[in-house]
Amino acid sequence: MEEDFYIFTRHFLKKGYLNQAEFELCERLVGKIRQLLPPPDLVIHLDAPLERITERFARRGRPLEITRQGDLGELQVLLEDFLANWPGKMIHVDASREDAAYSDILPGLLEQIRAELL
Repeated sequence: MEEDFYIFTRHFLKKGYLNQAEFELCERLVGKIRQLLPPPDLVIHLDAPLERITERFARRGRPLEITRQGDLGELQVLLEDFLANWPGKMIHVDASREDAAYSDILPGLLEQIRAELL
C-alpha cells in the first residue's frame, strides 16, 4: 500500500492521470486504512541501478504498461524520497544481479528478516 500511494499515486498525479481531488481521495483512503491496520513491521527494498531497471523494463515487453520507460527516473526519485522518510525497519537488498530467484542471497536475507522481526 505504501509503495502504491507514496510512489505511483504521486507519479500519476504528476502525469495528469489523477486530478487533485482523486489524489486527495486516495490520500484519505490510505489514512483510514492506516488507522485500522498497523504499518508494515519491515520493508524490504530491492535495489538496482536505474540502468539495470531500464534494461529489465525493456525486456519484459508487456503489451500494456501504465508507466513508461521514460518515467523510471522520476519513479526512482519518488522511491528514494519514500525510503529516506520511512520511519520503520528496512532491509536493503542488492537486486542488480541476474539471479531471478536470488538463490545466492536468500539464506542471508532470511536471517536478516528473522533478526529484524525478533
